[in-house]
Amino acid sequence: MKKRITSSLLIATCLLSITACEHAPDSSSSVSSTEKDTQNIVEITPDKFQPAFSKETVIKLNGIVSRQLTVIDEYDAVIGKARKVMQSSTDSQQAQLSQYSDIIDALSQRAKINLEDMTAAKKELIASDETYNEATLAGMMTFVINVDKEISTQSDLLHSSTKSVANM
Repeated sequence: MKKRITSSLLIATCLLSITACEHAPDSSSSVSSTEKDTQNIVEITPDKFQPAFSKETVIKLNGIVSRQLTVIDEYDAVIGKARKVMQSSTDSQQAQLSQYSDIIDALSQRAKINLEDMTAAKKELIASDETYNEATLAGMMTFVINVDKEISTQSDLLHSSTKSVANM
């Protein structure tokens, strides 16, 4: 859970930075080089400032990230219930566990499709001549990958639990 919160914060920061790029002020106060060295902060002045992505790329990547966020939110709504059933599995709960397993399988499929879409978008972006922020792209990729891994791992666990309860 803590890992997912961190990933969610990372993606929120990425989205915020992209939004900030589109609405950056035209001027900034200058900071002396001594202050910069002391603060260990990199100053981006308007002459050095560039958006993380083009508007079209932002819309495309944010769409994929948003779909993945929806998947993890739906997963969070189901997984607690599924784990409770797994802990107290009885014959009567086998059907319920199977239903949760089917739901999580469908979420896993959606997460995999989102990962494929993000991977394709990344390859397309790298092959283009568009300048982009590598750190922001990496953060978006990490989020999409982590959601896919988490859900597919839980799907595998549910399948093992379903088989073990069925074999009892």
